[in-house]
Amino acid sequence: MLVADAGYESIRNWLSEQSGMSFPEKKRDFLTHRMTRVLSRFGLSSLEALAEELISDRDVELKLAVLHAASTNHTYFFREPEILDFFRDNILAPVARGGNLRVWSAAASSGDEAYSLAIMAAGMLGALAPVRVSILGTDISLPAISQAESAIYTSSHLEHIPPEILERYFVPAGMGQYQAVPELRRMCTFRRLNLKAAPYPFAKGFNVIFCRNVLYYFDRQHQFQILEQLYAGHCCIWACPTPAKWTVQLRSPQYRVTSKYAVQAFRVWLLGARLRHLRQGSSERGELTASPCAQKRRREK
Repeated sequence: MLVADAGYESIRNWLSEQSGMSFPEKKRDFLTHRMTRVLSRFGLSSLEALAEELISDRDVELKLAVLHAASTNHTYFFREPEILDFFRDNILAPVARGGNLRVWSAAASSGDEAYSLAIMAAGMLGALAPVRVSILGTDISLPAISQAESAIYTSSHLEHIPPEILERYFVPAGMGQYQAVPELRRMCTFRRLNLKAAPYPFAKGFNVIFCRNVLYYFDRQHQFQILEQLYAGHCCIWACPTPAKWTVQLRSPQYRVTSKYAVQAFRVWLLGARLRHLRQGSSERGELTASPCAQKRRREK
């Protein structure tokens, strides 16, 4: 095996062990290209040198940089509108008549999905939205979480937002960027979380869990493990866009995985079951990591 190949295999194995992300041979060029950014940033000469640093476990910043580089953070506001329409009509509409809502965007990236949900909640609940709706966004990438907390976006993230929505919920932030208004930011909290690090550290369950476009990065074993952990302890309807060959065990058999969504490979959508009271779970689970911005604000309080 060539030295370069040995370095690549070591990095690929490290990513699988640390995060569950899977990179088959067809993704070699993609992962290699992403790792060259890390090599340049940290002054490393080769993939083998990078692998040695990862295995030595000396540099936390390097490890986070590799995890961030390996994960794809392409996203934008109001992605997959048919799913959001279902959320609005079947989840937000009952909340408008009374009750609170806890939402988890389990692969939040830069926060586009979480703020899209917040915009929908604000549009339906008005001034009550920040009081009755709480949205947690988590991601393995700390830079992505930091951007989500800043709530500042370029036009490429916002191109699917109607002009009247953009004017109502965003303010210019300079250099062609826009920032979400405080009304939306009060609904959203962002933390770094590795989905492989189960059990998850939540004392309360969620009414709604969005986990789209992330299972693609995991091998089949980790996909099932993550799905099981997402479902454990939460009262959820499964409306789960998974490959048709999968068999999903439902605790509530009246809910079905429909063929409409089965064709969307490796995307998950879990919707809350009638906003029922959720079981209390142990809070002594895993670890949620606040971004440096959040830690600074906490110290200042």
